[in-house]
Amino acid sequence: MPPAAGPLDPCRLETRERALVVMALAQRGAEAAALLAGLAGPSGARCAAAAAELSALPGAARAALLAREAARLFAPLPANLERVHPSWLAAALGDVPPALRRALVTMLPPATRAALTAPEDGGPPARPAPAMLAALTRRAFGALCAMPDGDPPAADARVEELPRLPAPALEERLAALGRERAAAALRGAPRPALAALCARLPREEAAAVVALVGAAAGAGPDHAGLRELGDA
Repeated sequence: MPPAAGPLDPCRLETRERALVVMALAQRGAEAAALLAGLAGPSGARCAAAAAELSALPGAARAALLAREAARLFAPLPANLERVHPSWLAAALGDVPPALRRALVTMLPPATRAALTAPEDGGPPARPAPAMLAALTRRAFGALCAMPDGDPPAADARVEELPRLPAPALEERLAALGRERAAAALRGAPRPALAALCARLPREEAAAVVALVGAAAGAGPDHAGLRELGDA
């Protein structure tokens, strides 16, 4: 299994930021960190730090990480989608016609299919061409968070490690903290980590978390621009 954390971890960088880092290193090499540092706001600092960390790796290790991330960025589904709470996947399917919905569900990891298959979904799936099905899959689910690799963290985990917890354990951890302590702990979390954490929870509970954190941080319920609590 890959390391639990790294310069391209989804809890450290949003999808667009990981893409920028990969492209900058591929095109500019050692100059990538300085180039990315020119991006405005926290995003620039995060991208520059990741590029510098990758640049310090041996060439073969860096190339392997970049190739792996490039493959993930071009894949129809975000990485580790089985870790996203099924309520987000159901919402992503929205008003998709039943036959096409059944076809899209077949593209999901086996662990998530059962949660999205209702008893009345017994009809045949649509059968678009493979390239079209991949494009429709990316359109339906591509805005959801890529989730981090790695095993569940220890009891004293940092906020950035919490999205690796199973959803029930994460809900228990937040409940044990209490509303005030949870808000204080989460309000300083990087946007990617908060988005991944919310993706682990049912959508209704995630919205409550964002509203709570936003209030604690003096922001609105759309804390840190998490319009969809994901990478859209």
